[in-house]
Amino acid sequence: MWKNIHSNCSEKVMINFEKIMLNNFKYQGLINEKPLPIKHINILLTILIFAYILLYLFLISNTNINWDEFNYLSAIYKYQNGNSIAPIQSFHVHLFGWLTKINGKEIEQIITARYIQLLLLMASLGILYLLTQNLSSKTASLFAVFLALSFTDIIRHGFSFRPDPICLFLFLSTIYLINQNKRIFSFIAGVSLAICFLISIKTIFYIPSIGIILIILSVKSDNRHIFIKNSLTFLSSSAVFIFLFYIFHCYLINHSSSVETISTIIDGKNMSQSAGSKVLWTGSLFPRLNIFIRSLTENAITYFVLLIGALITIRNFFLSNNKIRYTIIFCFIIPLFTLLFYRNAFPYFYVFILPPAFIITIPYVEKYIYIMHRYKKFYSCLLILIPIIISTVNSSYFIKNRFNNQLKPQREIINLVHKLFPQPAPYIDRNNMIASFPKTGFFMSTWGLEVYRDNDAPIFQDILESKQPHFLIANVRSLDLNDIKYFGETKNKYSLLDEDYIILKENFIHHWGALYLPGKVIKFSDGEKHAMFRIIIEGLYTVESNGEFFMNEKGLNNNEVVFLHKGLHSIQTVNASLITLRFGSHSYKPETLPSEKPIYVGL
Repeated sequence: MWKNIHSNCSEKVMINFEKIMLNNFKYQGLINEKPLPIKHINILLTILIFAYILLYLFLISNTNINWDEFNYLSAIYKYQNGNSIAPIQSFHVHLFGWLTKINGKEIEQIITARYIQLLLLMASLGILYLLTQNLSSKTASLFAVFLALSFTDIIRHGFSFRPDPICLFLFLSTIYLINQNKRIFSFIAGVSLAICFLISIKTIFYIPSIGIILIILSVKSDNRHIFIKNSLTFLSSSAVFIFLFYIFHCYLINHSSSVETISTIIDGKNMSQSAGSKVLWTGSLFPRLNIFIRSLTENAITYFVLLIGALITIRNFFLSNNKIRYTIIFCFIIPLFTLLFYRNAFPYFYVFILPPAFIITIPYVEKYIYIMHRYKKFYSCLLILIPIIISTVNSSYFIKNRFNNQLKPQREIINLVHKLFPQPAPYIDRNNMIASFPKTGFFMSTWGLEVYRDNDAPIFQDILESKQPHFLIANVRSLDLNDIKYFGETKNKYSLLDEDYIILKENFIHHWGALYLPGKVIKFSDGEKHAMFRIIIEGLYTVESNGEFFMNEKGLNNNEVVFLHKGLHSIQTVNASLITLRFGSHSYKPETLPSEKPIYVGL
């Protein structure tokens, strides 16, 4: 359908640099064949695209797993174990339930999911290519796909196990199917958009683009009556399947309980409203300006091309007789404006909004191809070639710094936990890093910590007593119990409340790396013989001491194992000055030092 929008361009439009498909140049008699520079650019772009795909395949199993990816996997385990999960943005538990059947630990399961995500990203870019080619030339299509693959934030998160790559694919699929103007495709497009909404409520950011494109195509359609019918099919199927899928989802996550399903539906509505008020508007403009500045610094030439493409699009809109075409092109950058107000516009969000925006580079490519064809000024191809070279060099340097295996510190901790606890055990951490185990406490994202601080109510005393966590992973600075400076001197809006920090510090001891186990350290100064201590997390404890002592009137020595119940216990030393009680029976500790690299490298 968009091909018709292009093919109806007049001679006047062509002179205004708006004729873009090379077949149309040939039809106008300007040239007999594609000039050599364009052929070479197309070949170069094709080679680079395939090279990037191979690099992505390498990066999948070497790139640090983000905290959100572990959390995304944990929702699947919670659902399958019969635990409650949030009704919104958890529809993926039905699509990826097979991941838990994969042999291996959490990292292997996430890497497998990443291959699926990469496949979705490649499918998304394939659709981007088709959409761009409908509006322009092969060169413009390849150029748009190349810019997407070479963008550093897409290199970081394009295959991440999170909602963004899934939603990108569903959005572009929806646009492509609508454009076919057939009833069955309109129906499938509605189902696609419905799933997209259930995967992430951020899908609302796509709605303006979809709405404007629907209106434009209904105006342009040769058979407006048929297109309106197809549009109604799309809209009705979207609404119906959002409702049906959501009801079905709530029913399944409540494990077929009708009463709880109704409650969950209401909770989901309230959660959506709460999330919307929290993340859609923070009261300040450009809430993640620092993230955008980093992205701009890393991808300056790409943003330059996007800007020039947008300016040429606006210029040509006013000069052109084919305003519809340029309006459609402009529709694809509308999601970018969410950066002005969206709180969670972190680097992974660029995967969600940016690839469609590269369609706006069409006028940039067209302009210099036209100059080359019309005036035989082949140097104009440099204005296409230079961004390709700079983007390649820039992203290659970025990728080179990621060649070191970033998964090592994560594998160390996960392997150690599974060795210490062959069966799932409750624990405390930032983000459900041991996804197959039941995490206690809240998800310690920046948002989660802000809500926790705003509530100003200590929670860990109750968690320790009721949930009995068997270990703690300090995979966020708030949980680093050995970071003395962080406690007291440099507390900020993301630190724990004093009462919570103290209760964790009193009941956990450092074991290895970022891993802490329940325990106590009791020191006797000269002349001291007696001490009392309270156990909150009961179980077997291994004694580590430099002498003899009595506990609860029972004589103990170094390396003995004792079961300690919750409550107060007494110690009377004989000649021990330092006694450590470590949770577990001779809990395994690796002989090697832990990796010096951080568990998470950030976004």
